[in-house]
Amino acid sequence: MSLKFKDFFKYNRSEKQSILVLLGILIGLILFLNFYDFIIESQDQDLSKLHEAKNYFDSLATIKNDEKTQYSDYSKNKTEELKIKTELFQFDPNELNLEGWQRLGLTEKQSKTILNYRNKGGKFRIKKDLKKMYSISDEKYTELNPYILLPDSFAKNYKKVKSKEFKNWTPPIVNINTADSAMFTKLRGIGPTYASRIIKYRNALTGFHSKSQLSEIYGISDSLLETFNDQLIIDTLSIRNMDVNKMDAKQLKQNPYINWNVANSIVNFREQHGLYKSNEEIKKSVLIDDSLFQKIEPYLLIVK
Repeated sequence: MSLKFKDFFKYNRSEKQSILVLLGILIGLILFLNFYDFIIESQDQDLSKLHEAKNYFDSLATIKNDEKTQYSDYSKNKTEELKIKTELFQFDPNELNLEGWQRLGLTEKQSKTILNYRNKGGKFRIKKDLKKMYSISDEKYTELNPYILLPDSFAKNYKKVKSKEFKNWTPPIVNINTADSAMFTKLRGIGPTYASRIIKYRNALTGFHSKSQLSEIYGISDSLLETFNDQLIIDTLSIRNMDVNKMDAKQLKQNPYINWNVANSIVNFREQHGLYKSNEEIKKSVLIDDSLFQKIEPYLLIVK
């Protein structure tokens, strides 16, 4: 008995029901698999949002803790500041330290301003010099005035020197070619900064040949030099001369009066015309005029 193609699609009632059940299960599986990834992804997003929220609140807690720590540090600093007892006492503003200024009622910032002024070479010579500090108000100066161990004016300072207590006082004599920093600070108007500049310039020159050279140093004016000029002596034997017949341009240039162009011109002239026979021959360089020659001549050494 032969079967036709359409016979394969003939089912009884029970078979049709079974096929429908299987088809429903298959469709259900397909739908489940399609929506499973979506459900998992949504759950991951929800978890991510939960983590973000947790991190946000954790950060708020950290900020709060930092604020508490900062406030605690601030309170601690304030407490330490209060430990410095405020009182008035006699003092020399040229020697008082940070704690001393704070004991007088100044803040740490105000006190450091005064110390910075001193460290840069500033000096208080009369009481009113302290009034020039912007960190000290007029009211505070009036309060401190009776306790400042300085004269009211230079005139009174002079009388003080002439008094019996200082009748044997004599101004210090300073050899500017051998004095150290401490010796220079004994001169009126010269603090540690100026003393350091003097020594640095002296080393560059290899020694001073004239007192007037001090006015070439930044900050030391002719008027300031005049105040202690009589206290200065000079020993030119300590000057180290420049042998222009042997030194190269780099060595010559170490002298503050000689720049690279001048140093090269001195060497080039020597190489072209032979050794210098006298100091005057240095002037044959077109870059050395009379003014410059007068400055460097004391440092020249002609060795044939």
